[in-house]
Amino acid sequence: MKALSIRQPFATLLCLGAKHYETRTWKTDYRGPIAIHASSIFDGPARELCVESPIRDLLATAGYRTPLALPLGKILGLARLIDCVPTRGLRSLDENQLRLGDFRPGRWAWRFTTPKLLRVPLPAKGKLSLFDLDLAELAREAWPLFAAKNGML
Repeated sequence: MKALSIRQPFATLLCLGAKHYETRTWKTDYRGPIAIHASSIFDGPARELCVESPIRDLLATAGYRTPLALPLGKILGLARLIDCVPTRGLRSLDENQLRLGDFRPGRWAWRFTTPKLLRVPLPAKGKLSLFDLDLAELAREAWPLFAAKNGML
């Protein structure tokens, strides 16, 4: 499965369905399911965003009361990438969506749908760009008793 590393709090917001676009400096032709990986990098400016509205409110609704509660270095969930368009082509983004991405000219907006947050995030190393990931192998490593009980070993 393809995976994409995204910094917090944006990885969580995407998996919760609050964020619909991930903006990048590069485009992709890939369409389909993607595992959403929360980067292990969580710098001061990103943590500060977590205590400002609307991000604070979106995270609190999902039970994340502090930036320290956000998982890092883990697969948080799955979503479907359905489009990748130049940001200049986007016309009707609401205020919240605009605050959740960098929509300056020259960037690409990756459109995600059907996000699913995993009940228990899977530890995984992220990489730059889209990368391949074996979710079954990660599950076997993270949850060996579950894997053995369910015939995954």
